[in-house]
Amino acid sequence: METYEQMHARHMDEINAFPIGWAFSREQLEMEKKRLGVSSDSELCAIQVNGGFVRKADAERYVDMTIRQIEEQAAAMKDYDFALGAFVAELANHEYGYTRDPRSTIEALGFEVRWREVKERWHGETYTRREIDELATFDGCDATARAFREACRRAG
Repeated sequence: METYEQMHARHMDEINAFPIGWAFSREQLEMEKKRLGVSSDSELCAIQVNGGFVRKADAERYVDMTIRQIEEQAAAMKDYDFALGAFVAELANHEYGYTRDPRSTIEALGFEVRWREVKERWHGETYTRREIDELATFDGCDATARAFREACRRAG
C-alpha cells in the first residue's frame, strides 16, 4: 500500500500534468489562453475561486480526476498506518506544533470538523484528549480516530 506521502506526490504529479491555467490579470489570462490553445474566454471553465481554469473540453476529465483522488484518499484513510502518516505530515504542515489547533489538518484531509461543539482557542491553549476525540467523527472509522490521536500525541 502507498504511504500518504507517496499518494500525495502521485496526486500532485497528476494535477501538475493536467492542462490548468492560472491568471490574476487580463494579460495573464491572454497568455494562458494561448498556452492552452483557446481563443475565447467562453472555451474556459473556472475550477478554483482563486484564478484557476481548464478548457471546457477538459472539465469533465478534471472533475473525474479530482473525484478519483478524493475517493482514493478517503479509502486509504481507513488504514491506520496510512492515516497516521497523513496526520503526522499534515499536523506539521498546518503548524499544529505551534498552534495546537488540529482543525485545519482535519479539514485538509477531507474530514468535517464539528464546529458547533468546539470552542475557539487562543494561542497557547491546548486541546484535551477528550476534546480532540470530539473534534471530528472521521466517518465512524475507529482506526482513523486512533491514528489522529496518536499523531497529536507525537506532535507534542
